[in-house]
Amino acid sequence: MLQSCRNGISGICGISGRSCTYARKSNSLVPPSRRPAVPPSRRPAVPPFRPSALPPYLPPMRAISIAAIVILLVTGCSGDEISPRQLFLAQSSVSVQFENWVRAINNKTMDSLAVLYHQVPELRVIDTDGSIARGWEEQRERLTTFLDSVVRLNFVAEGLEIEVLNKELVLTTFRHSLDSEGADGERTSTLSGRGTMVWIKDEADGVWKIHMQHLSGR
Repeated sequence: MLQSCRNGISGICGISGRSCTYARKSNSLVPPSRRPAVPPSRRPAVPPFRPSALPPYLPPMRAISIAAIVILLVTGCSGDEISPRQLFLAQSSVSVQFENWVRAINNKTMDSLAVLYHQVPELRVIDTDGSIARGWEEQRERLTTFLDSVVRLNFVAEGLEIEVLNKELVLTTFRHSLDSEGADGERTSTLSGRGTMVWIKDEADGVWKIHMQHLSGR
């Protein structure tokens, strides 16, 4: 039997195996050698390739975003259900810890800041200039250098949003602003931006601590 060919679409003729075209004005199969040639003037013009027409490359994701996605995939989708009471306790505890973090920065107390960070090699903190502190020792050194360089600072964090992902993982976002003054009396920095933190419940003491942190600024 013949293989059917749709109107205007090439196919294979079942009798001879030759390619064929179904004629629009008749029911006959027209061999390729007898098909009417398309005049060059009626052929669709192919526009020249222009690199500028390609969409721009997407900017790379920030390291904190990639790390947060990895954590969500590994632990956030574990299927562990959280009770309303556990949800309330996690939100309340992280909110208190966040307030302690802001207070410790303004008071320039390293001891209070130290207990708020998850002191493990996997700790990651991205500063407003894009630099990354890996592990608590690098973050402690950076915090110490900054706090020693200013005599006054006013760090404000507002619009805190807390999302409890599971029993051991909480994501927080907020807006922040910083106004600081150096030892010589000159203003050293004024910036504002967004902040993201990933909090993990420390297995050692059951306290919520900062595991990842990212501050943007302008």
